[in-house]
Amino acid sequence: MRLRFASLALVLALFTACAHAPAAAPEAAAPAAPAAEVPSTPAGGRLAWFLALMNERHGALDVAEVEAAFAPSFLAQVPPSQVVGITKQIGRQVGTLALQSVQERSPEALVAIVGAGDAKLQVTVAVEPQEPHRFVGLLVGPARPERARPASWEAVDAELTALAPRANLLAARIEGDRCEPVREHARDAALGVGSTFKLYVLLAAADAAAAGKLDWTAALTVRDGWKSLPSGVMQNEPDGTAIPAEQVARQMISISDNTATNILIDMAGMGEVNALMRELGMPNSTLGRKMKGRPAVEGEKENFATANDYAAVVAALFDGSAASSASCDAMIEMLTLQQNPRRIPRYLPESDDIRWGTKTGSIKGVTNDVGFVETPAGRIIIAAFCEDFPDQHDGEFAIGELSRAAMHACGLWPSDDAAAS
Repeated sequence: MRLRFASLALVLALFTACAHAPAAAPEAAAPAAPAAEVPSTPAGGRLAWFLALMNERHGALDVAEVEAAFAPSFLAQVPPSQVVGITKQIGRQVGTLALQSVQERSPEALVAIVGAGDAKLQVTVAVEPQEPHRFVGLLVGPARPERARPASWEAVDAELTALAPRANLLAARIEGDRCEPVREHARDAALGVGSTFKLYVLLAAADAAAAGKLDWTAALTVRDGWKSLPSGVMQNEPDGTAIPAEQVARQMISISDNTATNILIDMAGMGEVNALMRELGMPNSTLGRKMKGRPAVEGEKENFATANDYAAVVAALFDGSAASSASCDAMIEMLTLQQNPRRIPRYLPESDDIRWGTKTGSIKGVTNDVGFVETPAGRIIIAAFCEDFPDQHDGEFAIGELSRAAMHACGLWPSDDAAAS
């Protein structure tokens, strides 16, 4: 059975539903014995809700049920009527879903593999931390087939070139106070940056705080002219709403809030953001405009970045050269709030002795991720920028594969047996 699936909105990016009509609804299949149990967590509760919706109601629900189950931030990107159509479409195309595996990212986030006849689906769930734990992210799509892991850096380069027409990659291992690059691929090529640029905006905000221009506890004001879709929730706040500066920064990083980013760019100054980048020795990346949730149009400047510059930013946070020690530690902690685990940390197992933090970037044709991974064997910085992917799912998959290969090559992979495949 060959299936086509529609996608729902994620925490950090909007995936437009595919309107493929099936030839006929599949015949009902006998429920398969589950190979895994639904976790007793907020995310697990919503996964159980989704499985029951598909298995018992074939995806049929009404607008009132959608509004009760999905958070306003989700519905701002995908209206309730569209959710009704998507779930109905999925329900018509799949048979009985049996849970096969679950990878928990946190109590509020998980990735599940479910069986539908002879096909496998991946269901990614993210929910609000507070009751009633409504969906803030839900993605349903074909599970990626297992692929042979690249056995050498040359194989990594070949796979990257095959997957993305334009890409750059830099992987560096931190040894003491030294950051040593271990592999580079077109690291100085300037590509579209998307929301990854928010890492530089965070640095500029920290610089403004150090200069006494910004008080993290003071309120910043939401203005209608700064609001931007699709990612985030601050665009839903009324004009004039006051929000603490630290909360604005945290939402900019954790859920890639575009409106929060524009508030901080206005506070710090676009020229100051670019000047700080040059001061830190990062000459090839440029902030040309505020966040608008789309590529630049004719007459607008675009934002560009290189893997080398962004790896240098993360390294500067760890060696303390980007700001004060306290500020650098705070910014590293903000990176660990990232809600999208499908790129650099895609295959990492859940473990108390593994820590990671990243800043993703997504816009039409662009899939990026920059950050760090720490395991008992050490720490690695990875910056991956990809352009011209026909599908963002492919971009996320490629970055996950390349990051896993980089960690293996550096001897930092925690355990082959513990890793998700």
